[in-house]
Order: sequence, then structure tokens, then C-alpha cells
Amino acid sequence: MMKTIRIGIGDYGASRDHGDRLITYALGSCVALLLTDPKSGVTGMAHIALPKPGKDNKTRPAPGYYATDAIPLLIKQMATLGADPNGRGFVAKLVGGASVISTMTRFNIGKRNVLAVRKLLWRYGLAPTAEDTGGDLSRTVSISVGEQTATITSPAHGSWTV
Repeated sequence: MMKTIRIGIGDYGASRDHGDRLITYALGSCVALLLTDPKSGVTGMAHIALPKPGKDNKTRPAPGYYATDAIPLLIKQMATLGADPNGRGFVAKLVGGASVISTMTRFNIGKRNVLAVRKLLWRYGLAPTAEDTGGDLSRTVSISVGEQTATITSPAHGSWTV
């Protein structure tokens, strides 16, 4: 049975069931990391809000809120579904990392998120094969399990694929 897996801010999820679709909505400065293991067909997604916790951060939001947590947790979840436990051979794509609010540009949160995810992927020997990042538009992204092409939509710009 096909299902849609909605990934909220700070969430991550994965499936090996062909026909399932992972989707996250309204990415601004947040970054969606899409991972596919071509060998097992397992596909995963994380909606990452910030690079890492702050020094004085006492509360922990959703488990995938920070890139430092989301990436290892997503790879671990994918491994439970039959993907390589070290992320070897994964196809990675990044979407988001925009500056949608003008006051946010001085903090460069979107750019910092993209750089943090790239650095952490590099630790797994991975580099994004495609990116649709930056700019000032909000994006929604979805990917079907086992596919390597993701669909991006934005209210003012229609839809396209990466």
C-alpha cells in the first residue's frame, strides 16, 4: 500500500516500500537532505533547521532539528531498513537553505545549514549529486522511494526536478 510520509521541521524518515513518497513542506532557511541507497532502494529525508545546537541550548527540539543529529540518525534508520549502515554509495541531494526573510540574511542561516550538511556528508564520504539551494524562495520537495529524482515546487515558480 502506497503512503505519503510527511517530514516536519526537525523530523526525518525513511522507507524501502516502492510507491511510498517522502515530502517536506515550506523549506525556507531549513535544508532537506534526501538520501537514496541505490543497492537496497531505501530512501530517506531529513528536514534540518540549524547546523548544530547552541552553547546554551538546554532544551532539545525534534531529533533531526540539527544537522549534527539528523544525518547520523537518518543513516541509522535507513540501515534498519536494509541500507548500508555507513552510507556508502548513497545518492545525496540538498534542497532549501534560502533567505526568505530579509532580516535573516545577516545571520546567513540558510547558507550555514547548507555548508554544515555538506561537511557532515563529507565525513561519510558523500557529496551531494544535486542541489537546489539558496535564493529567496520557499520550496516543498518530495521523492518517491527508490527514485533518484526529486520534485520541487514553489508557489511563485511552479515545479521542477533535481
